[in-house]
Amino acid sequence: ETECCQFRRIVKRVFEPYDYEGISFRVYDPAEQTRPGSLHTADDVYAINYEQCVRADLVVYHVTTPSLGVGCESQIAADATVPRVVVARADAPVSRMFEGVFSTTIQTIRFQNEHDLVDGGSKLQRGAGEFCSAG
Repeated sequence: ETECCQFRRIVKRVFEPYDYEGISFRVYDPAEQTRPGSLHTADDVYAINYEQCVRADLVVYHVTTPSLGVGCESQIAADATVPRVVVARADAPVSRMFEGVFSTTIQTIRFQNEHDLVDGGSKLQRGAGEFCSAG
């Protein structure tokens, strides 16, 4: 299993069952909707991902490798004032373009191994829950 797939699995495991004081999350994973090779046109992909970004309450970015394509979504979400959580490997550089986007970052999680990533998922759940209940 790739790190990206592992990350997606952890995000879903952390957020989908979350329900505290009326706060719950629906996880939208672009890879399940508009993955390369799908029958969506380029216009469809942009429109679908644009809508998901601007309607989100929170966006979680896995930015371990520069040039993964999260830059567009990051700017769209920032323009819509959607806060973000950033997750990246401790030893990996994060794109300066991504870091330079003016966006409210409520949490940054750096990890070295699978244990750190799972532990980061728990921290992510607590931080997101606190942020959403405060807002």
